[in-house]
Amino acid sequence: MASVNDFTVWKLSTGEIIKSGGDPHMAGPGETTFPGAYSADTHYFKDGVPTRRPVLPWVDPLGGQGFSQYETMPTDLEGKITIFIDSPIYEGEYVLSSPVVALLVPVRVTLRLTAPFPYLPMEIYLDGTPGEIPADAQIIQPDLEKMKAHFVDKMYLRSDDLTSEMLGNPSDTTRARWKLKRAILDRHLAGTLTDADKDALAYDVRYEEKTVEEHLDEIANKADSETRITMLADGVRSEAARRIEKAETPADVMQAIEWAEIEANKAVAEAITWK
Repeated sequence: MASVNDFTVWKLSTGEIIKSGGDPHMAGPGETTFPGAYSADTHYFKDGVPTRRPVLPWVDPLGGQGFSQYETMPTDLEGKITIFIDSPIYEGEYVLSSPVVALLVPVRVTLRLTAPFPYLPMEIYLDGTPGEIPADAQIIQPDLEKMKAHFVDKMYLRSDDLTSEMLGNPSDTTRARWKLKRAILDRHLAGTLTDADKDALAYDVRYEEKTVEEHLDEIANKADSETRITMLADGVRSEAARRIEKAETPADVMQAIEWAEIEANKAVAEAITWK
C-alpha cells in the first residue's frame, strides 16, 4: 500500500516510475508527481493512474529442456520478447518466435524472458532433464565452438572424478595418509629413508603379521595400481576431448560425451580387478 506522506515521480511519455520521496516538487521536465510512494518494480502509470505492471503469460517447463505457453501471448508482443540464456554453451539472447521453446542440448539453467515496458520480466528454471521436443517448437541451437570448449574443460573434471571413483572415492583423511605413504615409498626407493619414516612404517605394522619390507611392497603395488588407474582415466579424457574437438555438430559433441561415459564405466569395472 502506497504511503500518503510520499510522492512518486513518473514520466508523462511512458508512465514509467522514476523515483519516490517526500518532496512534491522533485519532478523534472517531462515528469510529474503523484501522491503516494509506488515502486517501479511493481507499478507504472496508465492514463495517470498507478497501475500494476502486467506479467508475461504464464508458461510451463517442458521436460526440463524448454517451455510452452500456458496462455495466449498478446499480439502486441509478437516478435518483441527476448529470451536470455546465461549458459556457457549458448550465445545469450534469442527472440521468441513460437509458443513452444526448447533447447537443443538440455542444460540446467534459468531463462529470463523480457518484453517491452511495462511488462515485467519472467524467469523460468530448467533442470536440464531431456524431454520430447514438439514438432512446432522453436529450437534454440547452442554455439558449437563454445559447446566444444565447455565440454572439453568438463572432461578434465570428469577425469578427476573417474580416478577417484576407481580408487573407491577415498575421504580427504585417507588421501592425506596415502600421500604420506607414497612419500615414504619414494624415499625408500631413493635410499633416503629417515628414522621418522622407519618409525612410521613400524607403527603401521605393529598389529599385523608382516614385516616393514612386506608393508613397503604393498604400498608399491598400490602405487602401481594408482598409476595405472590415473593413466586409464587420462586416456578416456584425452580420447573424449579429441572426439569433441573434431565434432562438426552439437549431436557429434553429445555422442562423444556418451562414448566417454560408456568408457568410464568400463574403466571402473576394470580397475576393480586391480585391487
